[in-house]
Amino acid sequence: MASPFKWYKKLAEVDPELLQDDMAAHLDEYITQLNRIEVQVSQTSVPLSFSNELYHLRLHIEMLRNKLVQAASDSGSSDDFQ
Repeated sequence: MASPFKWYKKLAEVDPELLQDDMAAHLDEYITQLNRIEVQVSQTSVPLSFSNELYHLRLHIEMLRNKLVQAASDSGSSDDFQ
């Protein structure tokens, strides 16, 4: 069993507010990374004491997905990444 906290570092790697490079050029890559994290999280079992943290991690993943979609929209991309 793994702690949900290990994924937050990975989420930071695809957070548009933290990225300094060209968002539009790497957006597909960031979405792919986020999808991989989401799959790993969904397949993880945690002790009951971590269930609340896992729930919040899933909320953060969704929030980050929304930020990436917004960044794509702001950059003029019309692709749907959800």
